[in-house]
Amino acid sequence: MSLMTPYLGHGRILCTDNFYTSVPLIEELSDQKTYFVGTYRKNRKVFPKEVTTAKLKRGECKSLESSKGVVDLKWRDKRDVYCVFSKISANMVPTGKRNKKEEDIKKPEMILQYNNMKSGIDISDQLSSYHSAIRKSVRWYHKVADDLIFGTAIVNAHLVRSSLQKEQRKLKLVEFRTKIVYALLNIAEEERSRTPRLAKSTNHYLQKCEVVQSGKTKR
Repeated sequence: MSLMTPYLGHGRILCTDNFYTSVPLIEELSDQKTYFVGTYRKNRKVFPKEVTTAKLKRGECKSLESSKGVVDLKWRDKRDVYCVFSKISANMVPTGKRNKKEEDIKKPEMILQYNNMKSGIDISDQLSSYHSAIRKSVRWYHKVADDLIFGTAIVNAHLVRSSLQKEQRKLKLVEFRTKIVYALLNIAEEERSRTPRLAKSTNHYLQKCEVVQSGKTKR
């Protein structure tokens, strides 16, 4: 809150990622005539299960508003998106784009607001979360190193490559990761394409074996 002190009381909107999102913060900002929009993680227990556990089809959303004007929203796109906000509407509004059926693509208004306001850091965190190398069994300091090397460093390298090689076909992040893996393993592109796949020669079925001395039949 100390960082926001010069900006309180002017009707501004604070945009944060899931690390800083909390209901007490939103309510305190509302008392200071400052509004909030941000994402949160599904496992946060302070948000209603009616929203977090709702099963939605792509394009659908579910929202609930508290007595203090805090709105919790879940929206289904390619994956589930969890957001919480105040002041901004949860209405579905057109994005200006059309799908293959020439129908207007709509999103919740607060999603559009968040996308317009979020910084490059949040986008980098989002990209790093895809195909993450972090595992629960790994110690915390290994997780930090893995996230920096296999997450942030690869995302930054991918962005640099995309900006320097604009004329070439833009690689997806997962393709870029795969190329790095093959390069580290010193496997050439031609060698990968020549690698034969093992064909299924025979099917395997359970068969009865001869009776052994113990009087039991093994399978």
